[in-house]
Amino acid sequence: MAMHSRAISTSGPYLERRDRPGLRLRAAMQTDPGLRDNNEDAGSVDLEHQVFIVADGIGGRAGGEVASALAVEVVRARLAAARPEILKLAALRRDDSQHMVSALLECAVRGAHYEVSQRGGHARHRFRMGTTLDVVLVVGGEAYLAHVGDGRTYLVRDHKATQLTRDHTMAAAMIAAGGMSIEQALVSPLRTVLSNAIGTSDTVRVDLAQQTLQPGDRLLICTDGLYDYFDAQELARALSCLDPDRAIAELVRAAKGRGGHDNITGVVVEAF
Repeated sequence: MAMHSRAISTSGPYLERRDRPGLRLRAAMQTDPGLRDNNEDAGSVDLEHQVFIVADGIGGRAGGEVASALAVEVVRARLAAARPEILKLAALRRDDSQHMVSALLECAVRGAHYEVSQRGGHARHRFRMGTTLDVVLVVGGEAYLAHVGDGRTYLVRDHKATQLTRDHTMAAAMIAAGGMSIEQALVSPLRTVLSNAIGTSDTVRVDLAQQTLQPGDRLLICTDGLYDYFDAQELARALSCLDPDRAIAELVRAAKGRGGHDNITGVVVEAF
């Protein structure tokens, strides 16, 4: 079952699916335009194929909402079609098979980059349209992550939130190069300038990661319109104390109440 939401404020039903003996998944999604007139975010909860996606169309570019929706659908469809092959690889329980699962995930993301680039290149009013993209693929208790842009994926375990992705922004690049402190980056205008995105250039960098899930783990996949308003402790508290549906609804509500300057989208996945 897949859920997609982009243009209106909505909270998906509280969904549940068994991934393997001893591990089940629940997931919920909510998106809201915030105080903006339109919503350029997109997302998907596909429990049948264990694929969870959040994308943020780049503001200020024509077709941002088209780019995010297209990227989400391309990745979801490709991973759904590849699910039988992915399960066969995961059953091998070898390091090289896990690398191959990650390679299939990366291929799906690069396919989205190609499709968004092609769509943008053929429409003058959508030239260089783009989007961020964060994907979580769960297979046999392993969460495979793909990341492009400044969306984020967090792991909440034992009441602590850990950011699993690195922002692809100019400020983050300067921190890595030693040219800016974390404190300076928090107030720098470069913190919102993307250094990497789907569809905006000829090439794209896809960050890949893998996380073994344990019962009680929560994953939060979200856009900057959500995480900008919370520190890690607040995220951990909300995700540890509430079920996924209530947790994401409360976080979106609070983000909007604290400013809501941007579109707000989040997906919560719980292993139990």
